[in-house]
Amino acid sequence: MAGSGKHKFTYITAYEPDYFGKHGFVRHAVKYEMPAANLYEIENMVSKGLLEKKNGRYHFEFRGKILGTGELNSAVVIKAYSWSKKAEAKVKAAGGELSKLGQAK
Repeated sequence: MAGSGKHKFTYITAYEPDYFGKHGFVRHAVKYEMPAANLYEIENMVSKGLLEKKNGRYHFEFRGKILGTGELNSAVVIKAYSWSKKAEAKVKAAGGELSKLGQAK
């Protein structure tokens, strides 16, 4: 309401005491942006030879979220904080596996 802090202040305090709120200011939650990597980026690393290969599978560790954009043609063991359902389906179809890395900070 316009003027509620000036010339209408006495009306607000007398007839609408809850107009300004009961508990005062609210601190909003701080959003944390998690880094993300797509499957096509992982496939590019495999084709360039940037990932380590153990027991016939490539290993990739990422401190973020794996997204399902792109195709994965080779078996990759991925350790990450989280992943999408689409990424999980594509990794398992290529013969790879996903595992949790730990808690995001």
